[in-house]
Amino acid sequence: MATLTELQYVSDWLKGETESPDKYARDQIVVSNAGGADVTYPGGLTLAKSGSNYVILAPGASDGTQNTVALLGATVTVPAGGTVNTWAITRGNVIVEDVNVSYPAGATTNQKNAAIAQLAALGIIVRRSA
Repeated sequence: MATLTELQYVSDWLKGETESPDKYARDQIVVSNAGGADVTYPGGLTLAKSGSNYVILAPGASDGTQNTVALLGATVTVPAGGTVNTWAITRGNVIVEDVNVSYPAGATTNQKNAAIAQLAALGIIVRRSA
């Protein structure tokens, strides 16, 4: 029997956009991939800024990409060395569910907590799941 795999929906992790009926918290962005292979990033992934593009958070970096500035809005596949236009949550007042916020592979608890604090400073509140 075939197995059906359902994609992640924004409502899986975005639990409230208070005072933003016009999607105030969302922006169109460009996500880039400097790697040598295509990469699929899940919705809810923590993003940093590199130049004018957004990249996956790099907690151990010192070039600005260690600072969380957004959450990716939808699952996207970015080609090797390429970019993709998509959307992200870049400011609050927004509540997101913690279990569906994604971090880079290998991120420590302290690095995740730092990302959560950086999101909170933007008005993006990460709450524990009910």
